[in-house]
Amino acid sequence: MKQKIIKWHIQGEKKIIHDIKYIMNGSDGLSVILSDFRTNIIQKELDIVINFGFNFIAYRITNEELRAKLYEDLKKDSEFDFKWGFYEVKNSEYVSWLKNESYSTIDTNKIIHYSLFDENYVLDILTTCKPSIQEALL
Repeated sequence: MKQKIIKWHIQGEKKIIHDIKYIMNGSDGLSVILSDFRTNIIQKELDIVINFGFNFIAYRITNEELRAKLYEDLKKDSEFDFKWGFYEVKNSEYVSWLKNESYSTIDTNKIIHYSLFDENYVLDILTTCKPSIQEALL
């Protein structure tokens, strides 16, 4: 079955591509801090803090140029919008890969795959729970 993307509404319907400012895997688990550098310099908008805690299973960050096939596939998907940036992936190839790598020792039915797109990178995160999302001036 082909993977399918669904818009992930972390800020309502606001269509802004955020840049990945930090990825921290520390004492609070995995956190991703997003910032819109085009407006933050002038307007001091709040950053978005997405905290997955210790519920994340895996993550990867890839230069967008190396995900050309993904972008080609996404262009055919009516749900994809280059100005959106936040998606949940159903029937994930990343989850299938992880299941294969672990010799099927994980329950993939409980895994949620999120993809975050900024202007240069694609960040994929596999987790078992929805993250907490808040805004902060960092």
